[in-house]
Amino acid sequence: MALALMDILAILSLGAASVSGAVAGPLVVLMFGARWASAAPVFAALSLIVPASTIYAFVKPMLTALRRPGLVSAFAAMNAGTIAFAAWFAAPFGLVPLGWALSARGLVVALLMLPALSIGIGQPAWPLLRLMGAPVAALIGARLGTAALMAALAREFGLAFGLRLQLLIGGGAAGVIFLAVMLALAPRRMTGMARRLAAAFRRAPAVPVAG
Repeated sequence: MALALMDILAILSLGAASVSGAVAGPLVVLMFGARWASAAPVFAALSLIVPASTIYAFVKPMLTALRRPGLVSAFAAMNAGTIAFAAWFAAPFGLVPLGWALSARGLVVALLMLPALSIGIGQPAWPLLRLMGAPVAALIGARLGTAALMAALAREFGLAFGLRLQLLIGGGAAGVIFLAVMLALAPRRMTGMARRLAAAFRRAPAVPVAG
């Protein structure tokens, strides 16, 4: 059960990070306005925190359910401490280095959480961590492939297409590349996830609407 849940979390969260990071430029401007355009590289870097956040979101409720409040507090303190250290170290160099430092911090925290995962599932946690391999590879492929596509379109057309079209093209390309890499590397995981999600929605109880 833990393996299946972690698999779904890894694929969906890294898929979302692939798309949002790939279209950080038009996404930030459309959401917050043109004056925030310089924040797009920061947003793109911070979207890479998702793998660590996925593991942390899995570990915390699991340890809470196992009645291990000490470990929950310890990992919360570690999370806050590493964020503070990364900010202290990288903030003097600017926001973009800070974003990359926070993303790198997430990788370190994910590795430090392996003992907690092992406690929760009652067996070594490396199989769970290995689940991140294919989605991370798909994320990298989506980000690099979309960046190359958008750069080629910019050279060809300049600024002839607007932000919404950039968002549509870039988001679509990132999503397609992510799915293609996942289907190439882990086709059974993708079909299994689709079956589990479809079964979960079929079992969801209908909520009556008060008249």
